[in-house]
This record gives sequence, C-alpha cells and structure tokens, in this order.
Amino acid sequence: RSSDLTSDPLTSQEVTLPLAGAGNLRLRDVTHSSMRAYWDAAPGNVRKYIVKYKTDEEEDFKEVEVDGATTSTLLTDLFSQTVYDVNLVAVYDEGASPPRAAQATTEPVPAPQNLRFSEVTTQSFRATWDHGAPDVALYRLAWAPVGNPEKKLETIVDGNKNTMEFEDLQPDTPYLVAVTAIYPDESESEDRKS
Repeated sequence: RSSDLTSDPLTSQEVTLPLAGAGNLRLRDVTHSSMRAYWDAAPGNVRKYIVKYKTDEEEDFKEVEVDGATTSTLLTDLFSQTVYDVNLVAVYDEGASPPRAAQATTEPVPAPQNLRFSEVTTQSFRATWDHGAPDVALYRLAWAPVGNPEKKLETIVDGNKNTMEFEDLQPDTPYLVAVTAIYPDESESEDRKS
C-alpha cells in the first residue's frame, strides 16, 4: 500500500528572457534630408535588423531592413526641420527583440553659396552661385534696382543650374539679386543676396 502514496507535484513558474536587442541606437550625420542610424550589434545569430522611422504627423512607419552583420544604415528622403522617431529591432529565427528607440531633428535646407557676378555690361551681367546641396529641385531668382523694390522681377530655373544672365537692365544702376533654393519637399532656403 505504501507504493500508492504520492505527494502533490512540486510546481513553480519561470519566464524565459526576451530576445536580446541591439545596443545603443545613435542617430548621426544628420542633414536636411537624411540621417544615419548606428547601433551596437545584438548578441547571437541575428538574421536581420529592421529600422522603422516616422514623423509625429505620419501614421505609418517607413521601414529599412539590413542583414544581421550590418550595424548602420542611411535613412533618406526626410523632411527638413522635422523630428523623427526611429526604432530598431533585431530579428532572430525565434522572433524579434524589443525595440530600441531614438529621436533626431533634421537640419534646415541649405542656402546657395558664394553668389558672384561676371560679364558685366551696361545692360546685363551674369550671376553664378554654388549649390547648397545636391538635391535642389528649383532656384527662384529675384532682382531689382537697389532702392526700387517695386521693379522687382522673378524667375524660376532648374535646380541643376547655377548661373543665369540678367539682361535688359538699366545702365549705371546697382541691382540687388536674391537666389533661393527650393527642395523636393517644397521647403525653401534662406535667400542668398548680393
């Protein structure tokens, strides 16, 4: 009969640890339209990393996937002067790690630089400038005789141009010229005046 006597089983509960995530997410090299996400590698056999990013106004995250050996990626086509929330997860065969989060604000769009003049005649001159960034969509040029803003004229040129000849000007008259860069997200730089 003593062989039939058994105690209740000793039971306990334990929770397994979550999958380890990447360490120390950093956002660097921030420009008006891009930033680079860097992170410390997650331990173990990481299949891939998923970087998600969005602005406060956007509903859905944009997503970039990189292989498990990579520890940085460039986030592009961002809006200028905008706060971005960035999340990073490490993906294993067993599932995804908890996210690491970081936040950064993109820079203002760069203005054109080094506005200079050449080929000056009695009724014309050429203005040339350096591009503020490679992704300028358009330039707006405005010019008027100094002290006569009501005579201001404007034109738009393609963003790949960096020179324009101003013609039909008044002789012996100083002119104020302003060049404004317009970017694909329709943001505008400060005027570069001379």
